Amino acid sequence: MNFVGSGHNGSRTETASHSIFDLRRYTDQGKLLPYMDVFPLPFYLVLRDVTALPQLLVEALRQWFELASATAEGSGSSLNGASS
Repeated sequence: MNFVGSGHNGSRTETASHSIFDLRRYTDQGKLLPYMDVFPLPFYLVLRDVTALPQLLVEALRQWFELASATAEGSGSSLNGASS
């Protein structure tokens, strides 16, 4: 699963303090950590400019195929479990 988030709210007058990277979250132990340090998904994209979305998705897919291929080669099986 992937998550695509916007790095800002789209306002041209925004300051740098409106970024997802500036969000903080308390842990169960009461520590305040950057939200992205405790983000629950292992793969995510942060989009700062909506016009970059097509290229960003192409790059994400390329990296996913690269990772999937390396995983399949390392385990000696194909992605769908069928032998070739």
